[in-house]
Amino acid sequence: TPEKHVVKPKHVKKTPPPATHEDKPDEDAAAPETMGLSKAQVAKKLGAKLEAEGTEKGVYSGPSGSRSGHENNFSDFYASIYDQVMNKWNEPNLDDAQAVNPVVQIHVDKDGHVAPDRVTLLTSSGNQAIDDSALSAARSLGYLLQPLPDRCPPDISITFKLTH
Repeated sequence: TPEKHVVKPKHVKKTPPPATHEDKPDEDAAAPETMGLSKAQVAKKLGAKLEAEGTEKGVYSGPSGSRSGHENNFSDFYASIYDQVMNKWNEPNLDDAQAVNPVVQIHVDKDGHVAPDRVTLLTSSGNQAIDDSALSAARSLGYLLQPLPDRCPPDISITFKLTH
């Protein structure tokens, strides 16, 4: 009679014990496969870093401004304009919780001149006094600290950040 050959498995699968309350991951914990920070932890750290960098007062200007996520070769120029305008802006001391950030567009000549009649209100704040103050600041620019860079679009939008 032929001999029977028995093959024994090399590895035996063990079923894990049932999960207990302590084994359940909490919502803020990282998934085991990421072995890193949870989404909430990353968002918290990123938010703190962005706040420390001053992004809540970020410059949103120009057709390729920072909101779009595209590279902006003129960001230093836009930041300079923003600083110049903010130095001239006297935000009205109003308690208007309904007002939104007004947006003003300026046209910059090649030599850096901003003619007052080339300043327009793109987005109203909803409050005439705030809109007038933003327009007044932009119209008082005169000549910028530097001329318009080559290939920089001459029409530049400036968002005035309300502090209400």
